[in-house]
Amino acid sequence: MQYPDDARGATIQHFIEQEYDLFIQWLNPGYDDPKKYNDDFEFIPYILEQHNSLLGIRDGKVDRTSRVNEIQDFIRGWASARGLLNVDQPICL
Repeated sequence: MQYPDDARGATIQHFIEQEYDLFIQWLNPGYDDPKKYNDDFEFIPYILEQHNSLLGIRDGKVDRTSRVNEIQDFIRGWASARGLLNVDQPICL
C-alpha cells in the first residue's frame, strides 16, 4: 500500500471493516524517497483510532533487518499468546 495513494482508501478500509488487527510499519522516508513526508492525510490518527492497531514509523533507507525482526517478534508473540505456534516445527527464515 502506498501513501498517500491508498492511505485511507479501499485497501486499508477492507481490513478495518473485517475487524483485523492492524500492525503497520510506515517507511518514512521510503527506500527511494528524497526526504521524510508529513502525514498530510492524517493517516496516523486514523489508524490509531481503529480496533487493535499498532503503527510504527521506520526509516526505509536503513538496513531492513531490524524491521523484519520486529515484525517476526510481533507475529510470534501474537501467535504464542493464542496457542497457535507449533513448537515442534522449526521456523523457517
